[in-house]
Amino acid sequence: MNKVRSKEFYLGYLLEGIWDELDSSLMKSPIEGIALDSREVNKGYLFFAVEGKNQNGNDFIDEAFERGATAVLSDKKHDNHKVIFVPELKKLIGKISSRFFGEPSKNLETFVVTGTNGKTTCVEAISQIGNLIGMKSGYVSTIGVSLDAANIFKEANLTTPNPVDLQTILFDMNVKKTRLVSIEASSIGLDQSRLHGVEVDVAILTSFSQDHLDYHKSMKDYARAKMKLLTDLDPRIVILNANNLFDTELGGELKSWCKVTDAKVITVGERNSLNENKIANTINAYYELSLTKEGNIQVGLLCDDGFPESHQKERNFILKTVSKSLASNVVCAVVAMLAKGLNLSHVYPSLQKIKFPDGRMKVINLSSKDKCYIDYAHTPEALDTVLRDLKEAYPKSNIWCLFGCGGDRDEAKRPLMGRVAETIADNVVITNDNPRNENEMDIINQIIFHIKDKSHLKIIPNRENAINFCLNKITKSERSCVLLIAGKGHEKFQEIRGKKRVFNDRDIVDSFVNLP
Repeated sequence: MNKVRSKEFYLGYLLEGIWDELDSSLMKSPIEGIALDSREVNKGYLFFAVEGKNQNGNDFIDEAFERGATAVLSDKKHDNHKVIFVPELKKLIGKISSRFFGEPSKNLETFVVTGTNGKTTCVEAISQIGNLIGMKSGYVSTIGVSLDAANIFKEANLTTPNPVDLQTILFDMNVKKTRLVSIEASSIGLDQSRLHGVEVDVAILTSFSQDHLDYHKSMKDYARAKMKLLTDLDPRIVILNANNLFDTELGGELKSWCKVTDAKVITVGERNSLNENKIANTINAYYELSLTKEGNIQVGLLCDDGFPESHQKERNFILKTVSKSLASNVVCAVVAMLAKGLNLSHVYPSLQKIKFPDGRMKVINLSSKDKCYIDYAHTPEALDTVLRDLKEAYPKSNIWCLFGCGGDRDEAKRPLMGRVAETIADNVVITNDNPRNENEMDIINQIIFHIKDKSHLKIIPNRENAINFCLNKITKSERSCVLLIAGKGHEKFQEIRGKKRVFNDRDIVDSFVNLP
């Protein structure tokens, strides 16, 4: 995605104040478009050549010029006056892209959400609430890009798009008269400066626990990547989920940052969590969650005197889910919008209409006694939370848990997830997730390493066979059962030995339910 704008910009203008060390002959070169992929370069384009994990853009500079590039910005030195060496170029691509597209985030109410778990739910909730209060809203999430919080405009390849694509999306939103946007910020996206150039009104941290240690190498590095949302992007308002954020590594980083920031910082959580994790000089928003007889979550929300007076009375509303973790992410969305000064007074009754993202605790009724939930939970914390939510919602049911772990990803979390499943679920089935280029049995053996009692454990590497095994067992059981299929959620493919094939957990369950 490298859309050409209607207004012509000169290279000197695009780089002014960002990088001024230019050959004078290039200053007035008109730039017709920008690209990070040489295949998308056309005549008059500026090409960014940076070294990535799998490919090095510097290897494609000749191709970019053959396609008509006017100039190249590179993170390496080259013997060509049209190739401009810019140290730490990755940190500047977003700012340059934003300028090329007319700084589109300045025309939007911009909410950016990070966290190990809960990002997608929070992002989509913000956009849906925006629509409810009459602000056309869009989002950029793991699932896709929406310009109206209702329809997917473009499916996602990355949780956080590269900076050129992201600024193009924000430009499209300006064109479509979108007024509010919520954006998922992955730790990798933050570490790679993909959000630089975005003017952030509200930053939200939903949770922090182990994940992505294949990339970050340590929890300290992971915490610092998350903190870049606050330290590098300078949000005006920050929302912290006190229930899920105060890991030793991130907690220390947050407390240090809160001492020096000028941002308005709000901690959100159940009263006990806020009392335990109080940070000095922050504003509090308290909530209580309870299950109703109908199987929904009743929310009671009370904001303290750091909010406008109109927000300081308790608000009550219903969310149609049994998951307290999903509900807490919606509460963070509500508090973020209140903190921004948006009026939600007339929409609380409508919050029960909020639709949760595809593959996030999606329920399928198997029979009058049995249910199946499909969830994206792929970290120890997420699996633990979802299983406990189900255990509380269905205390008399037999809980089945089916999951695997992705290949070429954080290996350390695999035995932790096995231990979580054994501790909470009544029956555990270990299968494939996306093994990618790893041996499937190596992954499975790592998952079961810490499982002590294997009497209720079944190993079925083929995921479709594993799902059908569970469904057959549950159907024949006299006891009420709840099956959690975890790990892949909304995904429509399975990647094995580097090849992707069409696969969706829900499709397998639907086929079983609809058997004659």
